[in-house]
Amino acid sequence: MGKVVSEDLKQSRRLDLGSEGVEGDISRRGFFKAALISAIAVSSALGLGGFFKFFYPTKTSAFGGKITAGKVADFPVAVQANGVFTTTLGATSRNRDGHFFLVHLPQGLIALYWKCVHLGCTVPFNPTEEFPSYLAPDGKGQVKYVGMFHCPCHGSTYVPTGQIVAGPAPRPLDHMQITLQGDTVIVDSGIILSRPKWDPSTTDPKTSQATPVS
Repeated sequence: MGKVVSEDLKQSRRLDLGSEGVEGDISRRGFFKAALISAIAVSSALGLGGFFKFFYPTKTSAFGGKITAGKVADFPVAVQANGVFTTTLGATSRNRDGHFFLVHLPQGLIALYWKCVHLGCTVPFNPTEEFPSYLAPDGKGQVKYVGMFHCPCHGSTYVPTGQIVAGPAPRPLDHMQITLQGDTVIVDSGIILSRPKWDPSTTDPKTSQATPVS
């Protein structure tokens, strides 16, 4: 009798162990199935998120629209005296939202797009940089320039009118359309104009580029 009981117990243990193995296999299959479903769900969510991010328009800055730059009095005119043309930080003001520098020349205001026309690098203004001699903004004689735009990428150098004086850029800096509402300066950063050169002899905005102010 004892032997029979012992065999029954052994058989019962073998069955129990086998049952645990089956449950373990089922548990592992369920885990991997759940993980696969979770991965597919995450991938789908990321794909949909990218889709909506791409096609849903977001406005991150004012660039591309009309920008109120300030009052005319906010921008003191650059000074030409004794053969030197000096452009201070006040006369050359950087507008971060509009991606332009507003320069107050003796001929008027010009909004220079800060993108280099060579390969598109952002061009900073250096108020202490000098250029020994170039045509004056009024086109009459040569002057020394103090305050220059100098591209850090390939060395294109521009005087405050935007005219290229050194480096590989093929033309002057592009400029933006300016309108005046009383003494308020409005720059349309959605209208960017190119030009073959700075030409102060005409009032055509596509060639002279400066907007006269009273």
